[in-house]
Amino acid sequence: MSSAVRCCPGSRESVPLFSSQRWILCYMLFLINFIGYAHRVSLSLAIVCMVRVPPSDNISMHGQIDNITLLPAKVFLESNYSLRQPPNVGESEISSCTESTSDAEKEYERAEFDWSKSLQSSLLASYFYGVILTQIPGAWLAGRYGGKRVITVYMVTTAACSLLLPVATRTNVYLTFALRIITGLASGPVSPVSVSMANRWASPAERGRFLSVFMMGFTSGTIVTFLTSGYLCAYGFDNGWASIFYIYGILTVIFLLLWIYLVADSPDEHPRISAAEKLFLRRTAIHSNNITYPTPWRKLFTSRPVLACMVTHFVHNWSFFTILITLPLFMKEVLRFNIKENGALTSLPYVTMTVSMYATGHIADCLPRKLILSILATRRTLQISAFVGMGICLLVVGFVTCELRTLSVVILCICTIFAAFTFGGLCLSHMDFAGPFAGTAFAITNAVGHIPGMLAPQVAGFLTPKGSPEEWRNVFFVAVALLLIGALIFGMFSSATTQSWAKFELNDPKVIVELVEQNKVKGKSVNCENTG
Repeated sequence: MSSAVRCCPGSRESVPLFSSQRWILCYMLFLINFIGYAHRVSLSLAIVCMVRVPPSDNISMHGQIDNITLLPAKVFLESNYSLRQPPNVGESEISSCTESTSDAEKEYERAEFDWSKSLQSSLLASYFYGVILTQIPGAWLAGRYGGKRVITVYMVTTAACSLLLPVATRTNVYLTFALRIITGLASGPVSPVSVSMANRWASPAERGRFLSVFMMGFTSGTIVTFLTSGYLCAYGFDNGWASIFYIYGILTVIFLLLWIYLVADSPDEHPRISAAEKLFLRRTAIHSNNITYPTPWRKLFTSRPVLACMVTHFVHNWSFFTILITLPLFMKEVLRFNIKENGALTSLPYVTMTVSMYATGHIADCLPRKLILSILATRRTLQISAFVGMGICLLVVGFVTCELRTLSVVILCICTIFAAFTFGGLCLSHMDFAGPFAGTAFAITNAVGHIPGMLAPQVAGFLTPKGSPEEWRNVFFVAVALLLIGALIFGMFSSATTQSWAKFELNDPKVIVELVEQNKVKGKSVNCENTG
């Protein structure tokens, strides 16, 4: 990427890239998505050291029962834990695949809660109850009142919920449910609003890079959370796990102040944008204005490309959430990593995914620009490669034993490299076919895509009552079957052509009246320039 681009053909005036207002917006969207995913996954890792797992549960199932004082049966009954039967572990496996007695006892003594596995799964899924409900309303509100306001409300809410969660959890577990659901409700609009603002600020030639950079916030937030949460659990203040939520709550407040100062909804509204960059965006970014077009709801919900993206989004998120939400537990139960190793090693697949996302953005821009592949062929190639690659990796990782746990981490890293291709396939497709409704279309498919956030942890919990490798294998088999279906659907029904319902003729009196009425809410007059 060069450091500057021409304002327009034949012009000597150049517009900076990395210091431009559109890329400052991209960096801020990166931070917003960074903190959003930190809030999303923090409980997934914190819960490992929040909940009491009796030492005999951790160790006896690996054959090490010597020198351990077994807890009375009453403790097990009152703790709501289901006793897991020891899996068939050979003598050679016992020595390398077990936690030490002292580590297990220390974790048990520090943990504060006696929650059943089903309750833990429900807590992890509760975030997604709220996310699904606000995807579409959030996108509509962003179009009506501006994405900046919607994300400001989101950050205020999530900061408050994160700071309150430790006290609420120690008071009553149902308050934890409530805070996680509220966090999900506030977080729902973030992805569609990000796509909508990118559609308004990025030129078609740089959409792939723009999208990949700010969506790298998802994986970066996951990486930092996994790297730090394990150590915070062990060494943090307020018994470790609580410090995770306090720290990310404070970071959210800092990012909020930067967001309010640096960001505007559109180039026309930005107080510090240069005249050269504003002209560049008016001539290249098709939807750079802040006009709200009448939304064709019925056509959106019945459009073939939208329906194809719904299925694809569902399939991708099922596999991704299977890894994202349940990976810490898989690495503890099957690969036998302790809590400090868990945080660092769980983050490695997301390091590779972040690098792959950045490369995917360049590939998605480069292939059509150099006429190597058409836009549609580029989208389909990247998305099908993502699903086939992920499927192979998940199939293989299910057969890796804890003796080869390093190999398992390598395979998961390769899996997330393929997963990143989705950002050059599915995610960019919305901008291709939905025109000014890219954010709304993304909200619709992303709402469906978040259903796995509720189902995948529940299915994983149901399929792994004992936590054995054979049970976890079934979790991966389900994901592989869905990935094959998703590759077929996207390959047959995706589109890169702007749909008829996403095009407007401004000489249509009905459209003019609708635009005038809707934009009165914002106190603006309708500017017909560059609204094609």
